[in-house]
Amino acid sequence: MTDRITLAGDGMIGLTFCSVDGCEDRARFRGWCRKHYNRWQRHGDPIAGRTPNGVPIAWLRDAVANAGNSCVEWPFNRDRDGYGRVRFDGRFQRVGHVALTLSGAPRPSHNHMALHEPQACHNPACINPKHLRWGLPKENTADRLIDGTAAIRERNPAAKLTTDDVSRIREDNGVHRLIARDYGVSRSQISRIKKGVAW
Repeated sequence: MTDRITLAGDGMIGLTFCSVDGCEDRARFRGWCRKHYNRWQRHGDPIAGRTPNGVPIAWLRDAVANAGNSCVEWPFNRDRDGYGRVRFDGRFQRVGHVALTLSGAPRPSHNHMALHEPQACHNPACINPKHLRWGLPKENTADRLIDGTAAIRERNPAAKLTTDDVSRIREDNGVHRLIARDYGVSRSQISRIKKGVAW
């Protein structure tokens, strides 16, 4: 890569520009501008990491129009839960919402959300409108129970007990206070487990 050099107004050699083709920013680090240097730090390549404007929505339109019966995974940025976001109608929205809208199923109300059909898939990255439907938060909770993704029992990150612990508690005929102490839970929790109200 060769540095591009301009002549200042008084004839003296001026600024060196970023060595990435087409970039008109001033070189600051390793021959790159700050933007390309930061990309190199994050991705190991000064031109990696950025999707050109319009590419994600164009990809989504094409994917929705040509979706078969299999999962269609969003190949761009995803949030920590695995759901993609795309700019649509002037704001960023979850890709599932946009996929349903583009398929001809407008959002019934602001409270509705795009839900994966439990029988079809529960892949957060899937944007196939045949696997999605509009639903309310309570329907989402019911779907999560059906497909086994609800944060209950051992799947709850705050759970102190395992299924094996609960089985042993139900078989233990000792004093609730002592059982509770052994497992690090409250006496009332032991009582609920033994009555079958909890777990």
